[in-house]
Amino acid sequence: MKNFHLNYVKKYNGSLSILFLHANASSLESFKYQFSDESLKDYTLWAIDLPGHGDSAKAENPSEVYSIKSMGEIIAEFINQNISQPIVIVGSSLGGNIAIEASSKINNLNGLFLCGTAPLSRLEDLGEAFLPHPSNAFSFLDVPNEDQLNALCELAVGNFNQHYQLIKEEIKRSDNNFRSTLLSNITQSLFSDEKEILSELSVPVAILQAENELVVNLDYLKKLKILHLWKNEIQLLNGAHHFMHLTHPKEFNLLLNDFVRELIR
Repeated sequence: MKNFHLNYVKKYNGSLSILFLHANASSLESFKYQFSDESLKDYTLWAIDLPGHGDSAKAENPSEVYSIKSMGEIIAEFINQNISQPIVIVGSSLGGNIAIEASSKINNLNGLFLCGTAPLSRLEDLGEAFLPHPSNAFSFLDVPNEDQLNALCELAVGNFNQHYQLIKEEIKRSDNNFRSTLLSNITQSLFSDEKEILSELSVPVAILQAENELVVNLDYLKKLKILHLWKNEIQLLNGAHHFMHLTHPKEFNLLLNDFVRELIR
């Protein structure tokens, strides 16, 4: 996994870093409202295109790279090589699973901020962790058609259709091999016990859930045992959708600011 080319952006130069990890078939562009928000200018902001996404490299050996476990190793390696400051990782959906996977391998982790993420322990969790929406299966298609692309946009942002073009472009730019390979690797349980990691993790963990979530099951999240759950409860964003950082950036950024400020008090 060493020297896998990851595209990234960096902004500002604060004493604490915030690193953003995007969802399946998305890119770092999805965090544009976080990078344009001056309320976050006191921190060093980083965002990475996951392997096979955006301008990051496509894997020559997809089955070895496109798993939660392998991508967690790649992200941890990037952080340890490039970021010496204390760091908070913001993970959207799959990005949150990768953040959990990476957490035990990061030297300077101060917190996890997870949004629209369903932590998994075993393959059997999938049925309870995710809602039975018919469009969820489209997330693992190599080449979704136009109707399926529209359905995926609706899953991510509901009727906030000003974001549809960006989401479609990100899906089309991503490696067609990524989604089916990821699913295959998930069915082979190529991920750590994420629930156990959260139950033992020594840093604060924020869990955000959108009111209009169509992907992750809130009842499943409520059963998680997290050692240091921020505010001792899941944070619900009224009116928001799965990509809450896009549909409700103001509310999202306020919560992120609150979380980070509590860490550095």
